[in-house]
Amino acid sequence: MTVEEEEKIRKQDKQLYDLNKNKDFLKKYKEMIKNGYDPILSIDGMQYLLDYIVRWYEIKYPDVELQEYMERVGEYAVKPIAPYMDTKQLLSRLSDRMVTFMRRLYRGCAGGYRRLVNAQGEEIGGYGVIAINIGKDSWKNVYVNTTNGLVEYDQEIYDYFGYRKNDELYIYELANIDKSKYNIEELEKVTKLSQDDWDLCNDLMYFTALKMIYSDDTVLNLGIKRTKIFLEEIQRDLNIKFIESKIENLIDKELPNVKIKSMLVNDKNKDLLDEPKKLVLENKPKKVVVKRKNDERK
Repeated sequence: MTVEEEEKIRKQDKQLYDLNKNKDFLKKYKEMIKNGYDPILSIDGMQYLLDYIVRWYEIKYPDVELQEYMERVGEYAVKPIAPYMDTKQLLSRLSDRMVTFMRRLYRGCAGGYRRLVNAQGEEIGGYGVIAINIGKDSWKNVYVNTTNGLVEYDQEIYDYFGYRKNDELYIYELANIDKSKYNIEELEKVTKLSQDDWDLCNDLMYFTALKMIYSDDTVLNLGIKRTKIFLEEIQRDLNIKFIESKIENLIDKELPNVKIKSMLVNDKNKDLLDEPKKLVLENKPKKVVVKRKNDERK
């Protein structure tokens, strides 16, 4: 690709990751709000998040580190800092709203936090919950784990589905409850809100990947290398899969010829989440295949 061709593509794609100039995305965002979506982030908030992630990865994996044939020596020798800039550290520097958006946490009108303690009474972790009223003639709350959509044990509801106390009942299963006995209006709002958050975040990660590739602060081949690492890390560490074909195309079609030296911190973020995240969308995400040198995943 010539410099002129690269610059032409860069200008075209800049219209996508400059969100205030992305007419299609702005139209989509406004239509979602018109149809009842309660945005957790504004357009400017999403732009800030996009720019922050790109800058984070440019610091985490500097050009000189990605250029395997080029090393600085002496006092300017590059010391890898990726082990210290893991995804957990990235999230800890974002606002609560941005973390909720990035982790695809369920949102509701009322919520709380469940603390986990050991036998000695010491706090060892916890997780967020939201309360969803499914009562028809009287108030009836069910409590849902915001991370994975697991419904906390409620004897009446678990008995209805034929589940035992130690079984796992997920939020999407509640849609099959008897509508003559229970009201699922609030439940439908919560699940629709989650799907809309998922959709927007998926778009934003795509625009983030584009800006990382065509960043003015790097060259194209290094931007591609950095982006491949970003896409693999963010999916692995947040235990999510991008579902839009455009993300898969970016990985499998636009970036396949650039081989990278694996710089991932193996198992560094294995315990990032308190519990494994299970996808609860009716349309299950497609599996994304990311190929690395000396390591092919199916």
